[in-house]
Amino acid sequence: MKSKYKTLLILLILFFLPYVSAQTVSISGSVLLDNINERVPLVQVDLIDANSFTILDSVFADDFGNYHFQNVDTQGGTLDIFLNVISDSSFADIAYNLFQASYNHQSSVYSNINSNTAINISINTNNNTEEAFKVHNHLYKVFVYYRDILEFTPSGEVNVFFPTTSSTGYSNIGNLIHLEQGDTEYKKVVHEYGHLIIDKLYVTDPANEADCERVQTNPFTETGCKELAFEEGYADYHISPPNNTDMGPSTYTQGLENTVFNLAHNTAMGHKFHGEISGIFWDIADAPNSSDGSVGVDDDKIFNKDHMLWNVLYEYSQSEKPTDILEFYDRWINKKDYVEYKNLQNELYDIYYENNIISGTNDERISNDWAFFLEISLNSYSLNVYNKVVEYLWKK
Repeated sequence: MKSKYKTLLILLILFFLPYVSAQTVSISGSVLLDNINERVPLVQVDLIDANSFTILDSVFADDFGNYHFQNVDTQGGTLDIFLNVISDSSFADIAYNLFQASYNHQSSVYSNINSNTAINISINTNNNTEEAFKVHNHLYKVFVYYRDILEFTPSGEVNVFFPTTSSTGYSNIGNLIHLEQGDTEYKKVVHEYGHLIIDKLYVTDPANEADCERVQTNPFTETGCKELAFEEGYADYHISPPNNTDMGPSTYTQGLENTVFNLAHNTAMGHKFHGEISGIFWDIADAPNSSDGSVGVDDDKIFNKDHMLWNVLYEYSQSEKPTDILEFYDRWINKKDYVEYKNLQNELYDIYYENNIISGTNDERISNDWAFFLEISLNSYSLNVYNKVVEYLWKK
């Protein structure tokens, strides 16, 4: 009898042993940029066996930078793991220019995982890796603005080479942003991402609709055109909507709604006024309590109309999309069956005037002659309205 019981006991142990050794746990936590106290959303997280370096599972963090691995085999409580975060997501991949390999950041090794475990992955390495994940977060803010607010998701992932062996810029070949060493600040990164947006919106970039040359010998002899100013101004605009705040004057690309420019963006030339163009877009999109570039002045005439701004660019056919700031004005007031656009055209006049956009033809000095602007740029209906107002005031 005793041997029978012993045999039965052995069989029971053998029967239940797989279930004991196959115990599973969950591993979860957040990906953090410690130096700026931000979560890192949507990046890839790999769960790696610290002994064999085998990838056990891969997930993507959510919009809040949280990741979660379920049903991880503890290997009988002897599992040693570490986590590897990769600067790749559904909307952006940040890579070394030289090797075109995504940046990664590894956590410490955690030994003998045998219960549900929380692990936060902190990125604070003070080198290019940290800057790469910071770039990812800059791009995410603009991506979310389009995805959630404007309900538009650019097709294709943007690929960022950092540090680049060329100069900072955007190329539509491969949705590629080049960033020079030191050019990872928010304004510069999202300006280049703005070029991606317009590249996905237009079959041909506005700057290619005319004889535009991106050649610069010195700040005062750069060859350009109003289409180029339009495209650059729209790229400038992107620094503000995700934060709903005017980012203020910049020595890089623009001084939103501020006439103080650096030498490379001389406001005397008609094709150089993309700072004013970004000011127009921002004045349309911003909230009534936001402040503009001019100190102590809030010159909003239209606000919370970013959807209207976007629809002027998005809803027109490719052949009718505006390619300069005056065409944008015409497309705004001629939106078919949209009374609201026409009701706001007087406010749009004021915004254009406040931002010094009057003529904008190649190499023509910017004029503050508002009547001249109306005469050359408005349709006959608007001009008639203007003439009637002038006639009425003259009689008064």
